[in-house]
Amino acid sequence: MKRLGLGVLAALILAACQNQGVSPGVDAPPAAPTNLRVSQVTSSSVTLSWDAVSTASNYVVERKSGGSGYAPLANPTQPTYTDTSLSADTSYTYRVSASNGKGQSAGVEQTVRTTSATPVQFKIETVKTVQDTVWAMRFAPDGRLLFTQRDDPVVKVHALNLNSGSVTDYNGASAVLNATGENGVLGLDLDPNFATNNKVYLCYTYGSVGNEHNRVSSFTLSGSSLSGEKALLEMRGGAHHNGCRVAFGPDGKLYVSMGDSAPAGDSPSGTDAQDLSILAGKIFRINPDGSIPSDNPFYSTQSGASRAIWSFGHRNPQGLAFQPGTGALWSTEHGPITRDELNIIKPGKNYGWPLCSGVQAYGVSLYSAPDTVTYPCTGPNLTAANYQPAVAEFAGGDAPTIAPSNLIFYTGNAFPAWKNDLFFVTLKTGRLYHLRLSGEKVASQEILINNTKGRLRDVVQGPDGQIYISTDEGLIFRLSPQ
Repeated sequence: MKRLGLGVLAALILAACQNQGVSPGVDAPPAAPTNLRVSQVTSSSVTLSWDAVSTASNYVVERKSGGSGYAPLANPTQPTYTDTSLSADTSYTYRVSASNGKGQSAGVEQTVRTTSATPVQFKIETVKTVQDTVWAMRFAPDGRLLFTQRDDPVVKVHALNLNSGSVTDYNGASAVLNATGENGVLGLDLDPNFATNNKVYLCYTYGSVGNEHNRVSSFTLSGSSLSGEKALLEMRGGAHHNGCRVAFGPDGKLYVSMGDSAPAGDSPSGTDAQDLSILAGKIFRINPDGSIPSDNPFYSTQSGASRAIWSFGHRNPQGLAFQPGTGALWSTEHGPITRDELNIIKPGKNYGWPLCSGVQAYGVSLYSAPDTVTYPCTGPNLTAANYQPAVAEFAGGDAPTIAPSNLIFYTGNAFPAWKNDLFFVTLKTGRLYHLRLSGEKVASQEILINNTKGRLRDVVQGPDGQIYISTDEGLIFRLSPQ
C-alpha cells in the first residue's frame, strides 16, 4: 500500500508539472486595451492614450507606415505613449496590446497623419457679394454655385456663374415667413441625379409669427422657376433654433436637422427635444420621395412623421456632413450659455438636450448655466444605453459660445495636407476651424479665420478643390492656395 501510495503521488506531481502554465485566470493574457485614441498630433510627434487594463503589467506599442510591417516601439507601463522624430504629413498606424509578463492580448489599431511642418498657405478671394444672408450653398455638376438667401419672400434658388459673375434666380410660388429671427429660406441640397433631373431639396419657413412651421420640399429647376413642389416633411418652426440643414447621405437618404424651436432663454419648449411625438430637436431621415425608410430606429415604435426621427435630444443642430470612408454623419450644434458641440450622429441615440449640454448635466429647471454636476445625465428617455455625448465642445473666449454653423470634410487636391480633415464655420466668432480627427476623437485643431469676415454661415468644397464660405452679410469668398 505504501508503494502504491507513493506511485500515485508521483503521478499526480508529474501531471501538475505537465499542466503548469495553463491555469486560466492566472496565466491567461490580459484583455485588449480599449478606446485607443490620439491625444495630440504635431508635424513630428504623436501621443497615444488608451484605457488602462487592470491586469496588465505593461503595454506593447508597435508602428507601421507605408507598405512596411509592424515594428516594436516601446513597452510603457502607463496607458500613454508619445512617438517622436516622425515625418510631417505622413500616415502612421499604431498597434497597442496589453501584457502581464506571461501572455499578450490582441492588438488594437489606430491610424493618424502628422500635420504639416509649416502651416498651409492660403489666400482669401472675394467671389461675390449679394444683398442678404447666404444660408446654404451647393455646387452643381456644371460648376455653377447654387445658393439660398434666408430673407427671400418666396422660395427661391440662386445660381452663380463663377466665370461671368452673373446670378440666375429660380423663383417658386410658395410664400416664405422671414419676418423674425432664424426664419426664411434655409437648407439646400441637390438630388444625387441632379445632372439629369434638375431636382433640388429646400427647407423653408412658412406660417405666421408665433405659428411658424418648417417644410422640406423637392423642386425642379425649370427655365427660370422652381416648379413641381412636393412637400416631404413638415416640422415645427420658430424664430429661434430652427436648424433646417438638409443633406443627402451615401445611402441615398435625405437627412434633415431641426432645432427645438425654443424662444430665447430656451424655456419651456426646449424640453420637447426629448419628446418623440414632437418634430423638434431632432435629426430626420427620409427617402427622396418623402416616404420613411423602414430601417429607421423608431419606425416600429412611433407613428406618422415621428418614424422619420434618426436621433433626438438636440438643441439647434446647424451642420451636417458625411465622413469619407466611414460614411459617418457628423453634426455641429449650438449650446446654451456655452458648450457648443461637435457630434457623431448615430441612429436612435439621444444627444441629451436639455438634460445634458456638451458632455455634462445641465440645469434644465434654470435654463441659465450648466450645473457643476457631471455624469450621469438622466431622464425618462435618457439612459446609459442610448445617451451619446458630444465628441468635443467649444467655447469662444470673449463670447461664451462660438455658434457653429455648417461643416465639411475636405476631399480635394488644392490643399493636399488637409485631405479628409474636418472644417466648420461659426457665427458669433466668425471663425473657420480646421480639425484633424482620430477615429471619433479630435486629435488637433486650429483656427484659420478669426472674426475678420463677419458671421460665417456655410462652407462647401468647390470642384476646383478650393473652399467656399458664405456669410450672413451676403459675402461669398474662397480659400485658394497661396
